[in-house]
Amino acid sequence: MRVGYAPGLFDVPPLPEEEKDIDVLFFGTGFGHRAAVLRSLHDAGVDVYIASQHQPDGQGVFGEALYQLISRARIVLNLRSFGEPDEFKVSRFMVLFSNSACVQPVGC
Repeated sequence: MRVGYAPGLFDVPPLPEEEKDIDVLFFGTGFGHRAAVLRSLHDAGVDVYIASQHQPDGQGVFGEALYQLISRARIVLNLRSFGEPDEFKVSRFMVLFSNSACVQPVGC
């Protein structure tokens, strides 16, 4: 059994590295602190795939669609909602780690 493995959280088998087509994935709302970080990455030439919970069509990215994106990503970017140093969302990390994602926290 792998460290952090929980069968109930393992939703999508990981893709081989050569099949991953998303360099950096961010999912969630892109407001405030997060928007500033995403803008800085864009300005630096980093290609970030943004799967927002607020899509133009009014539909967010959740469940199976989100898990498929996680499996395609080389790196999943974790941005605090408010930029507070004590902000930590364990539920977000558990799903990512259980699905073999490489997570890069920002500001930790």
